[in-house]
Amino acid sequence: MVRRFLVPAICAAVASIAAAPSPSPAPSASPAASASPAAAASPSPVPLPYTAAPADPARGSALLKKAVAAHGGAAAIDGVRTVELTGTSGRTMGGQDPISMPSHTHIVMPNLYRNELMTQAGPIATLLNREGAYVLLNGGALPLPEAEGAALRATANRNLLTLLRTHDAAELRVARVGSARLPEGEVEMVEFQLAGQKTVLGIDSASGLVRQSIYEMPVGGAMGKVVATYSDYRPLSNGARYPFRSDGTVDGKPVFTSRLEKVVVNGAIDESLFALPSPPPAPSEPLPWASPSPSGQ
Repeated sequence: MVRRFLVPAICAAVASIAAAPSPSPAPSASPAASASPAAAASPSPVPLPYTAAPADPARGSALLKKAVAAHGGAAAIDGVRTVELTGTSGRTMGGQDPISMPSHTHIVMPNLYRNELMTQAGPIATLLNREGAYVLLNGGALPLPEAEGAALRATANRNLLTLLRTHDAAELRVARVGSARLPEGEVEMVEFQLAGQKTVLGIDSASGLVRQSIYEMPVGGAMGKVVATYSDYRPLSNGARYPFRSDGTVDGKPVFTSRLEKVVVNGAIDESLFALPSPPPAPSEPLPWASPSPSGQ
């Protein structure tokens, strides 16, 4: 039961969007079946949250350079080795009042990640270490299935500082793919493709700040379109700039929020945080709030 609720959210609704799971994709239908009322009632694809344009790699590269500069410059971003995020994480689940929980995230570049939420049932965490991907609860660890582990890894890699550190990666592919108008102004959409992971960033045309992160993740057996919107940018101790607020939707519905109180870069992090405890007893109830926000905050 825990696995069912734990990462589809970890991914998309990032919080076990276990709220209302998206419908599973229907099997291919014959021409006759396509005309049936049931087929006609199938949900429509979620439209893109921006106006698409032909891919422009040159403009995409220029916008990426502008974003790196706006967030503190390459030296500051490339020099990030550890990140500690402290704040609150909110979840909106279908048919229930929104909930808010204290959240604590530790990141050690390039592949250690732990996000812990203090829930009504006690602390619960998701973990990436050198052995794999896990959920931690009741003092023990449960390994995540391959798909959910991949979703958690993608979540960790989309933390803004982690993502921008890839700006010089030889295998990175970027291109401008569209534009949108947000309350803060015009943004240009830049698609990142790296290690099989695709993310579209909305980069402010004037300031260079990243205003949005858009991607797809599995939610309840189907793919959900996640849009995370960043705001409340503040300077960090190393000169980088980071958004202290993130608000997210899945398929157009509000699902998660993140409000940071403190961000520490290059502080000491005890790597024992990423060690595995012994297996826990099985929980008696599903835990639909146990995943970090898609932005990795």
